[in-house]
Amino acid sequence: MTNLQVIIESAFQQRELQLLGCADENLTDAIKQTIVQLGEGSLRIADKVAGEWVVHQWLKKAILLSFDLPDFNKPNQSIHQHVESASASICKSAYVAPTATMMPCYIGQGAHIDHDCRIGSWVTVGCGVQLGKKVQLCDGVVISNRLEPLAAKPTIIEDHCYIGARSVIADGVVIEQGSIIATGVNIDQSTRIYDRQSNATYHGRVPAGSVVVAGSLPDPTGTYSINAAIIVRTVDANTRMALGVAALLHAAL
Repeated sequence: MTNLQVIIESAFQQRELQLLGCADENLTDAIKQTIVQLGEGSLRIADKVAGEWVVHQWLKKAILLSFDLPDFNKPNQSIHQHVESASASICKSAYVAPTATMMPCYIGQGAHIDHDCRIGSWVTVGCGVQLGKKVQLCDGVVISNRLEPLAAKPTIIEDHCYIGARSVIADGVVIEQGSIIATGVNIDQSTRIYDRQSNATYHGRVPAGSVVVAGSLPDPTGTYSINAAIIVRTVDANTRMALGVAALLHAAL
């Protein structure tokens, strides 16, 4: 446990006990150092370890504690930096790799945008969201997340995923590597994700290489239909490269 983590963990415990008054200089410095390191990418809220995503709760705590610092979030001390070419608004605890391409969008506290991502116009990437390498978010996509509860996994889009325009991925859902999400697909923890080839149903996770479209499934009584995400096929990296995203989506319907 690093010195920064010790300070943050102790302060957050005091916050929960409602004993945190004016933050002392050591705590203020620890929070600011942590925010800077998140923004530089040397720290991130979640890492994949042995195939599983591990959440670093103390980094979420640092962001939450930053809201208690006097003047930290005042408009005249803006927490945003701007990418001049695209007017993207990026919270300073968010990391955006230098090879990412961004149109006007919003990137929230603690988000991590890895190399070669392409972020379309009016995209929202929420607090703590983790994007892998070469992820494409088309216009109007919302990747939503909350910092609390602390133990919850953030919403994660793994490497080489494509998220179609106006889709919403929320509440800690994991879109695994190489998946393609069509236009207008909404997925949260309650959404049924149905694989029409295997007849399997998932919640909170889209398996790697899935091609997913919006659909509906009957409720358990069969009296009405509920919105669902339908996996219409699964592709490997070679097939995806050969056919392309547009052809895969067209052929799947």
